Amino acid sequence: MSGSGGIVRGRKTGGSSGNDCSDISFETNLFSPDPSVLSLIKKGDILSIEYTPPKGPLTAIYKGKIAGTVIHKFSAQLIVCIVAGVKFIGVVKAISGGSCTIQIKAK
Repeated sequence: MSGSGGIVRGRKTGGSSGNDCSDISFETNLFSPDPSVLSLIKKGDILSIEYTPPKGPLTAIYKGKIAGTVIHKFSAQLIVCIVAGVKFIGVVKAISGGSCTIQIKAK
C-alpha cells in the first residue's frame, strides 16, 4: 500500500511525499471491536487513533481501552502521518449491535 495514491476528502495523496496529513478524513467501521468497550461508547464520542510500531495495528482507544482496530485503504498513509507526529481522532458516527462506525480525521 505504501506509495499508492488515493482520494481523501477531495485531495489527491500520493505515497510518502507531498501529503497533507491534516486533509485526511474518512469513515470506516472498527474491526474486532471489544464488546465491553463498545457498551460504554455512544454516538459523538471521540476515540484516539494510535499506532503501535513497528508493524502493530492502528487502534481506536476510548478512555485508555482498545475499542477496536482500524483497517482501511488509507491505513498506510495514517501510519506515515502518525509517525510524523500528527494526531488523529475517530468521531463515533453510529453504533449498531457489535458494529461501530467512526469518522477519522486529524485532531
